[in-house]
Amino acid sequence: MNIWIMLIAKVLNWDECSLSDYKYSCLEYGYNCESAPEFLSFMLRHGAPLRFFSYKKKGITLGSVCVDHGWIANDIKNRNRSILHLPVPATSIYLPFSQDLKSKVIMPFKSKCLHPLQNKIFINTSYGLLSKRTAAFAKNINSDFSKKTITTREREIRNFLKSGGSFLSVDKMSGDQIFDIYQTLFFSRRKKEVSDQTINRSFFNEFHANFKGDVMFIGNEAIGIQLLLSVNSKSGFFVDFINIGYRQDSHINSLGTILMWRNLASLNAEAYKMRKTLNFSYGFMSGDYKKRWCNPAPVGKVLI
Repeated sequence: MNIWIMLIAKVLNWDECSLSDYKYSCLEYGYNCESAPEFLSFMLRHGAPLRFFSYKKKGITLGSVCVDHGWIANDIKNRNRSILHLPVPATSIYLPFSQDLKSKVIMPFKSKCLHPLQNKIFINTSYGLLSKRTAAFAKNINSDFSKKTITTREREIRNFLKSGGSFLSVDKMSGDQIFDIYQTLFFSRRKKEVSDQTINRSFFNEFHANFKGDVMFIGNEAIGIQLLLSVNSKSGFFVDFINIGYRQDSHINSLGTILMWRNLASLNAEAYKMRKTLNFSYGFMSGDYKKRWCNPAPVGKVLI
């Protein structure tokens, strides 16, 4: 990392810290999948040269960041990201920072993907004029869809079940089972295999409890999976839509739509049960289908 950045950071009340210090900030202030300490720890153990910094005032830690080659870790715009092919999102980073700051903070590290919920924390960020990117967050199932849409989606699910289909939650599966199904259905849709399979299988096994959603079956054959990664922190219930895989030759109509509606409904029910806000990200706003499923929100860019 550039020595000048280090010196500037020090002047601006930033100090290098340990992973344990970073975890403290996460537990105290919250985090999402991009900033999750458990995923960052996994990356460290697999060779990523990550560093951690805390922002302090009068000896009190008010927030922390993980840095990867001068950028906040898991920023998709960082061309030197250490590990590229894990199912960890990289489009809207929620940093473990206090919401009760008395003054805005100067961020000395690069990012073009700061979370929309943190648009008032840092003084040197832009969430509009100088940043054109928008993240896609799932619409509220109770208020953002018409009654006609809800009726149509529920009828599609009933028809799928009547045709011999079934759903099985990934929490009933092992990490190996989730990975094998995802790999098979990913290849069916993309005609290419999941990259870095060894490290990815390890990730699926270690964090199988962080995956959410149902797998669609016809008989004993899996035909569709929406890969969803989640964390539950003090700042909310965060879920990210990583990718989707399905049988291209399936006779089931609207397979992807059925799966997305089923998962959206179950995630909302889970968030309601926990009394948490659901932050369900579909990555960047792109494609017509996201306009139907998501509301746009601007992400932040650090101005350095």
